[in-house]
Amino acid sequence: MTISIARQRLLDVDIFVSRYVIYNSVAIIGTSAYLLVVGLVFEAIKFYHLPFHHFIKILLISISLFILVILLFVTSLRRKIQLFINRHFYKHKYEFRDTWMKSIERISSRNSIDDLCDTLLEMISQLMGAQDVAVWLYNPSQQEYSTFRKNDNSGKNSIGERHALIEIIKKMGKPFIISEQYSQILSKPKSIKEIEALMESTGAVLCSPMEASGELLGFVLQGEDIGGESYRSDDFELLKALSTQAAVQIKNIRLSQDLSTAKEVEMFHQMSSFIMHDLKNLTNSLSLISQNAQHNLGNIEFQKDAIQTIECTVDRMRVLIEKLSSLPRVIEMKRKSADVKILVEHVLKQVKSDKRKRISLETIINKTPLVSIDTHAIEMVLINLINNACDAIEREGKIECRVWEENNIIKLSVTDNGKGISDAFIDTSLFKPFKSSKKGGFGVGLYQCKTILEAHNGRIEVKSKEGLGTTFTISLPHVETKR
Repeated sequence: MTISIARQRLLDVDIFVSRYVIYNSVAIIGTSAYLLVVGLVFEAIKFYHLPFHHFIKILLISISLFILVILLFVTSLRRKIQLFINRHFYKHKYEFRDTWMKSIERISSRNSIDDLCDTLLEMISQLMGAQDVAVWLYNPSQQEYSTFRKNDNSGKNSIGERHALIEIIKKMGKPFIISEQYSQILSKPKSIKEIEALMESTGAVLCSPMEASGELLGFVLQGEDIGGESYRSDDFELLKALSTQAAVQIKNIRLSQDLSTAKEVEMFHQMSSFIMHDLKNLTNSLSLISQNAQHNLGNIEFQKDAIQTIECTVDRMRVLIEKLSSLPRVIEMKRKSADVKILVEHVLKQVKSDKRKRISLETIINKTPLVSIDTHAIEMVLINLINNACDAIEREGKIECRVWEENNIIKLSVTDNGKGISDAFIDTSLFKPFKSSKKGGFGVGLYQCKTILEAHNGRIEVKSKEGLGTTFTISLPHVETKR
């Protein structure tokens, strides 16, 4: 049976008691043994009828309690007991699996670099028994590494990216004892003095790089173990795992911040392009007035119409300037109930066609329910569509504006008999930013129209044939009667 068991290796099973159970057991057993010894001392005094005065009794109890407090609460003593247990009862200094799982859970859940560094410092201090621990992070704008210390009022220290320690870190690429490396790697006396001055000011003996994707994001410096034991391979492996996990999380946090900034910049560019396009339309309106004024300056009706158009254009420019001076993170619509018929008629009065073209404008406007819209935004949509229709007509043509209700949806259409849009452009580029079929166009007009209508829970559709013309149709939900 013994030979069979040995052959099948049934006894080769790695069964052990968790070190955390041992730590707690040692505390309980030590306290119990201490109290037992004290009790035996008192029993011996009573048994042998030794002289035992009240003062001596109080003194012995006080000394006993004092020693008990020291055993329970002195950190360095507790650390020495832990090291003794790890050294004599376990092959490894740390419970790597449990420690690694806890580090992943704690570090990966941190969404800010400050919280992450606090967590990392706390974990290293608790696990490795080091009081002097500092995280140094790279600051790209200053091209230097500066400290992040927990509960430190001495201010931040910093070193340049060409410091001698950085040279050693990049060569080593893993945790190392500083005193064992700088004398071997560095040859210049100036560099050696830099390292010695840094070690003296920080009390650091151990350094661990914080690398992610080949980029040195920072490093960890820590002082001696309060238990007095030298760092060994188990410490290096644990510190490597913690610092690498922290570096990856810092990289992710910074990438998230960069992505958020990129989205804000994209929104700024989008809003800016919309405003520039609106300003272009308003400038074209003023340009047409200037051109027509050369031939109609003495016409009183033209003068009244021109002044009214200029006033409306100036008001719109003021609104655009206000938007440009305080761009929001998202496109905000200031809605109110409005009559589409009145809105369309107001827009048609503002639109001025090029006198060099003969364009007739027809309207078919049916009475419709009220709609909840941002009137300025919808007006700009109609101005964009009508201006595009005018641009599509080369010399002579017709533009038709229609308004009607269909299945509880308010619809507006702008139709022209211009040159039309190719199917390929409609499929691949229409309603996309910076894509235009017009020479010198910004390519944001229709994209702006689509964005505004989607913000109103509406939509825009197009039907077009090259050489025959184009129809853009807007759909908007109307306001319920009870509202």
